[in-house]
Amino acid sequence: MTNPLSLAGLLSPMMSSSGMREALSDRARLQRMLDFELALARAQAALGLIPALAIDAIANAARAEHYDVNALGEETQICGNAAAPVLQALAAQVTKTDATAAACVNLGASPRDLIDTALVLDLRAAIDVLLGDLNRAVDGFAALAGRHRRTGTVGRVGLRHALPMPLGLKLAGYATALARSRDRLRRLRREALVLQFGGEAGTLASLNERGLDVAERLAALLDLPLPEAPWHSHRDRLAEIACGLQFSRGLAARSRVTCRC
Repeated sequence: MTNPLSLAGLLSPMMSSSGMREALSDRARLQRMLDFELALARAQAALGLIPALAIDAIANAARAEHYDVNALGEETQICGNAAAPVLQALAAQVTKTDATAAACVNLGASPRDLIDTALVLDLRAAIDVLLGDLNRAVDGFAALAGRHRRTGTVGRVGLRHALPMPLGLKLAGYATALARSRDRLRRLRREALVLQFGGEAGTLASLNERGLDVAERLAALLDLPLPEAPWHSHRDRLAEIACGLQFSRGLAARSRVTCRC
């Protein structure tokens, strides 16, 4: 599906880096949804909840190149979320090689588990790209601060010229602010990006006493922390990440332009 609000290639570099556009492309995000489904199947197969033979069929189908992203986008517009069309398409693809395995797709999980965990994986990829930008920006400003520690410039107060000051001091201020943003994002990546897996009502009841075992294996396969409880209706972690990204992205964009100049 073509987004009429998306920027053309001529203007998009002003708003986002090539690395960020690649990390959050439609096909990359679809692959992360498929990665969740494959990891869920692997976790359940390891516990004997689904046949081990089903894994091959699901693994072969869980590749983004099998799917028409534009068609899935059109279905998403109708359904209101991407989970339903992706799950239907994945089950149909699995059925081509193993109809029995298709019944194992998303077993015990809810569409919200798929949407939320895929979002977490998207955010992790985005933060990794942004951390690379911040590393370069911090290094660039630190180098400029050392080079210009004795270079004079005009300080300003209330948008007016004030006393002179070292240019290196101003540049060092940018470096330390960016370093704080980098540390903040590293903490959020470690603490706030966690697995969402609760089933339809958030109790994992459909998996009986094996729900927590599946959750633990699923978290390990996706390399995500396992939270104390499903969090779909509690979005505080996402709000904190949004604030961290807002601070960091604005600083990184400005620093990239300044360092080039």
